[in-house]
Amino acid sequence: MISIASPILGIEEKDAVFQVLLSGQLAQGAQVAAFEQRFAEICDVEEAVAVSSGTAALHLALLAHGVGPGDEVITTAFSFAATALIPTNEERVGPKSSSQVCWITVSILKPDLQV
Repeated sequence: MISIASPILGIEEKDAVFQVLLSGQLAQGAQVAAFEQRFAEICDVEEAVAVSSGTAALHLALLAHGVGPGDEVITTAFSFAATALIPTNEERVGPKSSSQVCWITVSILKPDLQV
């Protein structure tokens, strides 16, 4: 396996995780609120929202920008599946997707794939 990134975990990071575990609030606790506030400050916006995954972040980003039915979303072929799947999920967002770019790339690499 080729590693894309390896985390750097020192004593400070381990202590921070341990403090969250000791708090008994593993989701939406004080650390999350502090992160959201600091992130909003850095981005010079009123609010920021932490979410549980990149998929959830993509979903919220599209909704926050008003992307919906009839809109076109163009993605890259070198990404996670959610990059193309979130825009095409009509129950979630529903725009017309240009994820065909991804399927064309897959079809070139694996011509026998039925799409």
